[in-house]
Amino acid sequence: MKKLIFCIGVLVFIFFEGSAAAAPRRAALLLDGAEATAEGSGFNSICLKGLQNAQKRFGRKIETVSYNILEDERKRLPTLREAAKRSELLIITSSAYLEYLPQVAAEFPGRTWVAFETGGPEGVTNIDFREDEGGFLAGALAALTTDKGRPVGIILGERGAVADSFLNGFEAGVWYVSPDVRILSEYTGDYSDGEKAAAAAKRMSEENVSVIFCAAGAASAGAIEGAKSGGYMTIGVDTEMERHYPDEVLASVVKRSGHVIYMVVTEFLERRGTFAGKDFSLGLKDECIGISTWTREAKRNIPVDVRERLDDISEKIEDGLIVIKKLDSNGLRRN
Repeated sequence: MKKLIFCIGVLVFIFFEGSAAAAPRRAALLLDGAEATAEGSGFNSICLKGLQNAQKRFGRKIETVSYNILEDERKRLPTLREAAKRSELLIITSSAYLEYLPQVAAEFPGRTWVAFETGGPEGVTNIDFREDEGGFLAGALAALTTDKGRPVGIILGERGAVADSFLNGFEAGVWYVSPDVRILSEYTGDYSDGEKAAAAAKRMSEENVSVIFCAAGAASAGAIEGAKSGGYMTIGVDTEMERHYPDEVLASVVKRSGHVIYMVVTEFLERRGTFAGKDFSLGLKDECIGISTWTREAKRNIPVDVRERLDDISEKIEDGLIVIKKLDSNGLRRN
């Protein structure tokens, strides 16, 4: 994790010196969507665990609180305002709060704002994950393991930059390995409703899909649980889902958002710092995105030559030898 520690460390600018007996600092995590639990495996749960790990490490030095508006639009402004009133460091993981961020930031000057993949306004540190790199590896894995003549698929949640990046990378990864493989894709519009993901997977199974990348957050479990009856294998997302579904999941695209949150809190406390309003992009090279092809379960399901091929592809992405082109407004890859 040395690369990751360095990556987060470069964000910090020292601005405050206090005594060892200072009152505890306060940090808030703002979520939206699926319920976050200590046992959960979705994006929100992973973020919450990162905050909880920071709380365990620093004890009385930090007070932490998390909020989840559960897609209730009426709660966006009052929740953001309450969090800013109570906390010095605010970590926002959903674009749901973006509309009100300039207003609340002006009301509470001196706060430190860190936003994940929201394109926040000036003065907010934006931390983006390069989901297209993880999607590329998922697409390559799907193409390398699909049965001849069968399509592969990807199930996504809500339309937006994150899901679009996963899709862009997945398509590129499939085409890189085998341009003749047909790709099925579907947005469910929901990151928490497993039934919608299951229904999308069923539609794909009716087209004889071989492998489905389930990139719909916590809702992905619905598609994964139908793998046996649907006659397909899956690729998980966010965490190593093959540990929970060893017979249905080949491997998972892991986004280490929880550890990034842990490091953000760590630097905020240990350096007594704030974050400059710049944008940071984290991916394979930063060890913030990866694919879990070497877990015990993945090694059982994926041939060694396929795992080694994916390692080679990962290295080429890190070294800039593979460049994942973005899609333009017409769905065509830019030169």
